[in-house]
Amino acid sequence: MTDGADAVRTFKAVVIDIDGTLTAADSLTATSAELGMPAEELVALSYGCHTGRIPYAQACHLLLEHWTASGPVSRTRLETLFHRLPLRPDAPHLIARVHALGLPVALVSSSMSLYVQIVADRLGVGESYANVQLSFDANGVLADLSFTLDSAGLKHRQLLDFCSRHHLTPGEVMAIGDADNDVALFTATGNGVLLAEEAVGELADRAWRVVPTLTRAAELLLTPGSHPPRTATPGEATPASLDKHTPARASGSSRRRAGNP
Repeated sequence: MTDGADAVRTFKAVVIDIDGTLTAADSLTATSAELGMPAEELVALSYGCHTGRIPYAQACHLLLEHWTASGPVSRTRLETLFHRLPLRPDAPHLIARVHALGLPVALVSSSMSLYVQIVADRLGVGESYANVQLSFDANGVLADLSFTLDSAGLKHRQLLDFCSRHHLTPGEVMAIGDADNDVALFTATGNGVLLAEEAVGELADRAWRVVPTLTRAAELLLTPGSHPPRTATPGEATPASLDKHTPARASGSSRRRAGNP
């Protein structure tokens, strides 16, 4: 993390994670619960896939099998669920601030393509990237799914695609996230904003700033000279305060997304 003199920067674009950042819920966990798959089975499948104990193709098949065990899953049913999952109350404020500044913005998520598109539409964001690809048959029934195991690496490639299309370098982009799969975004941009109550863990170490709310993240989009660097309030970590100690990882800050395939 940087020192206090670097509390305000100029950005030309913003990329934002969804689960745990724009929303409090994990969409894959919520989807699995809706479709009758216990959370512990999703976690076990994720762990087995990431450790190599479950081959990738088998993991895709098992996840689809769990989701459809009680019968066909329609696109309409998933759309209804995804529209129902709540956004954080200050998510629209953050997006409105980005739009007011005329900055390109993209949602970059490890979640499902249909879900990511719905969240983007709800917030009025025109660009989005997802990991889990859902395929539906001619009758609108879920027929297949696939995902990239290295979600952090995928997010990095998606960031580079976003930058290429807008003729930017990663260092001109603010990246807002909350989990370990955002580490590549934080490292590549050098402008990571971690949404967390406590500044602990590897992601906090890679972050430029740590804030407790999206409203605070929006304040970081002020241009230099328009507002003096603000003294941190309780719940927001500053680089100076972090330099005083080396905390251990704690639940609720930098974490691995439990529902990631």
